Amino acid sequence: MKTQYYFLTPDHPVPEVGRYYVKFRKNHTVSSVHRVLSVKLTQQKKPVEGYICYTLKIERLEGLVPFAEFEFSDECQGVWVKGEEAYAAFPFDPKKH
Repeated sequence: MKTQYYFLTPDHPVPEVGRYYVKFRKNHTVSSVHRVLSVKLTQQKKPVEGYICYTLKIERLEGLVPFAEFEFSDECQGVWVKGEEAYAAFPFDPKKH
């Protein structure tokens, strides 16, 4: 089990327990697939303006390969694992926002 901070803009849905979570590298290739075990809204000492932070407990799932769909802007429009829509996580540096 691993703990992961997940930053979202207010217009994105809150992560749900039991759903898939897909981590991407900076070059937008898949790094790993996980399952969300718990979700907690996190109050940060230095909040990132325009973002909400959640602390997720996730477990890595070996052998699963997601299908991702991208638009020309390279913004991820959707990612699926075993027919279920998953949460996409791209590298995010709070200090740069």
